[in-house]
Amino acid sequence: MTGYLTGDGYSDITITDDNRNTVIVFELKYSESGDSDSMKKSCMDALGQIESKHYDEDLVLSGMYDKVVKYGLAFNMKRAMVMMNGAN
Repeated sequence: MTGYLTGDGYSDITITDDNRNTVIVFELKYSESGDSDSMKKSCMDALGQIESKHYDEDLVLSGMYDKVVKYGLAFNMKRAMVMMNGAN
């Protein structure tokens, strides 16, 4: 599913896996530069947005999901970087 309303807004992409009681939340950010430092900062900003906007909160509070995996993705032209914030 995309654009699932939870917490304080919409995540870019949210996937629920009912068989594994898992929620996967993706936030995407455009990086102004394709250099490694800029891409890393954009990934961290994306992960920070997932946390600050509580995109996983309603799904976890529903009791249906007990594992959350969060991905911050940065892209610039043909370059991309992905960072994951654990599975809690």
